[in-house]
Amino acid sequence: MKLISYPQFISDMENYLDHAVNDQETYIMPWGEGKNVVMLSMDEYNELKKKAYQNNQ
Repeated sequence: MKLISYPQFISDMENYLDHAVNDQETYIMPWGEGKNVVMLSMDEYNELKKKAYQNNQ
């Protein structure tokens, strides 16, 4: 997981998206008032949801 700022993301969006999709990198962006945004690939998201579902069975 890497912490990036919104300006960093905007200035190099394609690179961050490529790393999220191709390298399974996860990014956290502060989004004001103590809130954050997490960016990860759909594959990684689906795997997390699958594990959460299996843990609740």
